[in-house]
Amino acid sequence: MMNANQERVYNYIKKCLDKGYSPSVREICSDLGIASTSTAARYINSLVSDGYLEKDSDRQRSLRLAGAQPVRVPVLADLADSEVTEYAPFVPYTSGNRTEDLFGVIMPDDALRGSGILKGDIIIAVRRDYLQKGDVAVALSDGKTVVRRFVSSADGYALSGYDELIPMDRCRVVGKGLQVIRRIDIS
Repeated sequence: MMNANQERVYNYIKKCLDKGYSPSVREICSDLGIASTSTAARYINSLVSDGYLEKDSDRQRSLRLAGAQPVRVPVLADLADSEVTEYAPFVPYTSGNRTEDLFGVIMPDDALRGSGILKGDIIIAVRRDYLQKGDVAVALSDGKTVVRRFVSSADGYALSGYDELIPMDRCRVVGKGLQVIRRIDIS
């Protein structure tokens, strides 16, 4: 059974997961007024050991509700032709995203290299035509797949990459990025 502090941390994590991301320990501390990261980590580890949460020990931001099962997500080389080139594994953070709304795209360029997203990475996304500032947008612009950050600009909203700003009237948002999968060529 959870104590009051563990329940606060669990509810906060669940709220974040419902929004599509796993919070960091520092975010938990900051938003819940917990002074020490080791205290927040202790709450998380206790929720994991009690079976309420699961996490990967070798990955940051890998918290998920216990019992989440991986799904096979179709990966598209290009949004314009919708041809599935492969399937990628993805463990949904919550049951809030219907698996049929999930898709992957191969990052077409290095426009988000400052965010650690590189050409050739697989972006797992959920079909959605609305975004919040800062979200990673998967969109079509001039018939091409683009993956950019959704930002506000002097003219309203735009998609921003390393060296360009694409106005929203030049693109159609298809989804919101949830996770990046990087393949490493060992040959």
